Amino acid sequence: MNLTSKIDACVALIDHPKTSEEEREAARRLLVRLQARAERDGQNSTTSVGTPGYHGPGRRAYGSKYTGYIPSAELTKLIRADIALLRKLGRQPANPGEVKVPEPIGDAPASVRFSVKKEDYSLGRSIHITITGVPADWWIDQPDPYDQSMKWRVAGPQLTALKEALQEITWAYNYDGSDLTTDYHDRNFSDWYRADGHGESDYPRDI
Repeated sequence: MNLTSKIDACVALIDHPKTSEEEREAARRLLVRLQARAERDGQNSTTSVGTPGYHGPGRRAYGSKYTGYIPSAELTKLIRADIALLRKLGRQPANPGEVKVPEPIGDAPASVRFSVKKEDYSLGRSIHITITGVPADWWIDQPDPYDQSMKWRVAGPQLTALKEALQEITWAYNYDGSDLTTDYHDRNFSDWYRADGHGESDYPRDI
């Protein structure tokens, strides 16, 4: 599916009378992100996209679906539904004569599973996404810059792309007004990503 076809598929899901209300709402959220992506690709975007980092004093970057505080339990439910919808759309083949746009979440092997959990604490909250069933070859060995005889296992291109796709989903609900130059943190929530299948054990590690 190219970007236009994905947008059309979302509209079709929204309009179809047999679409469940949960899936219809997920399709509406995905449609907002896809339209923002199409606008950015056209170099005409005025959408403020939430990204971590420096934004300056008193400034915030907002995700495309940020509308105010959402309880953590509801937030995890929304993110799970968004992932499930992309998995469903990713299984659909491209139309005849159409180049299929890579969709890391939808194109991931059937063995890959996603767990979305929340953590609330006194000074904030976090969303933790764990990816299981990751192919071992999605990790690569990278030489230690200080000791060439040693290597570190890091996420390869496929796993990195998958993480970035998940970040796009979570950041749609986030805002960031942090100033890392002064160690000032101001975010709706923190997001963390882990994955297993790195060839040494199945215990998830940060990516």
